[in-house]
Amino acid sequence: MPSIKLKNGVLERIQKEYSLNDSELAAKIGIDYSMLWRIKAGRNRPGQQFVARMLNAFPELTFEDVFFLDVTSHGNQATGRGLQNGKRN
Repeated sequence: MPSIKLKNGVLERIQKEYSLNDSELAAKIGIDYSMLWRIKAGRNRPGQQFVARMLNAFPELTFEDVFFLDVTSHGNQATGRGLQNGKRN
């Protein structure tokens, strides 16, 4: 199943263009600063709610301006099949 990911550097470019620090960006999006930090650090993936809030806060941006769908597959989680130690199990 595809996952939503941020394009590299997009939040930093938005912050620079709109002269927003992290706290201001989080407030504009309507999320906690800590959630913004976790998303920027790659600890959390942006979920549907983040996507909706981001696009609502910046209506001039499209989904494709900010996000992409990662459709790469690293094994089948449902069956437990995939690569283990470099070998298919």
